[in-house]
Amino acid sequence: MGKKYFVWGLVIVGMIAFAGFLAMNANANGLPNEVWVDDNAVPGWYDSTHVKTIQEGITNVSAGGTVHVWNGTYTENVDVGKTVSIIGNGSASCVVQAAISSDHVFEVTADWVNISGFTIKNATGSQKDGVFLDNVVHCNISNSKICNNNNGIAAGKVSSSSSSYNIIFNNQIVNNSFYGIDIIWHSNNNRVIHNTFINNYEGIDIHYTSNDNSILNNTVYSNRFDGIHILSGSSNNIVFNNTITNNKGKGMYIYHSSTINN
Repeated sequence: MGKKYFVWGLVIVGMIAFAGFLAMNANANGLPNEVWVDDNAVPGWYDSTHVKTIQEGITNVSAGGTVHVWNGTYTENVDVGKTVSIIGNGSASCVVQAAISSDHVFEVTADWVNISGFTIKNATGSQKDGVFLDNVVHCNISNSKICNNNNGIAAGKVSSSSSSYNIIFNNQIVNNSFYGIDIIWHSNNNRVIHNTFINNYEGIDIHYTSNDNSILNNTVYSNRFDGIHILSGSSNNIVFNNTITNNKGKGMYIYHSSTINN
């Protein structure tokens, strides 16, 4: 089997496992399996399954269910504290921007969460993220544009949180003030596949003993410092088949880390 098909196989297997988990857990608490969010709907349209905000959608849907988000700009900071799939209508037309810039746009504190199909922006406060994966596993962030935040995506935080076995797939991660993606603090076995990192301070950062992560088939260019940065005792990470060009610092910088396959 060719390497390209193996990588896509990893993504497909992960998504099938995710779908199976959702199906097993749907409707556990009597709430509907699907909720629709549309801030532009005509008055009188709203009920328990048709709501105006993404946060209401999460509240109203069953654990394991799906929140469908229609076109529009949603100004909110979304706390995702249950297993749900949050599906936007495409990053070009479905925007989630921080209502409070000093908070994350999406803060995920539940396992097996899927977020896909959005532009996610404007969490500009210090150490705030477009998507913060806070001590979770098996989450999937895909098919989104994540821009104009302090960090685009963070898996873990120093001294407080580690997040592992997550998939970051097919996103545009651009124009963030610091990291495009930060994998930190013993966050292991994450997969960063087929993303584009442009004009972040650093494209991809792995540090504080974060091991066995896979960085595959990404495009990392024109970032303002290093393209890929791996340090602080992070080992056994796989960096393979990425295009890394025109970054202002080093294309890839490895320090006090070992067993990197490129």
